[in-house]
Amino acid sequence: MNKPLLIYACIMLFGTFISAISQVILKKAAGKTYENKLGSMLICR
Repeated sequence: MNKPLLIYACIMLFGTFISAISQVILKKAAGKTYENKLGSMLICR
């Protein structure tokens, strides 16, 4: 493999990894329940 192709492949794999982590975090956040409707719309921790 030539060097530019290897760099682009690493960038693509890194982006896929970040996307997978993002999906896990989103799935965790979707399962939270809130006491009221306003609490579900605000992102306060």
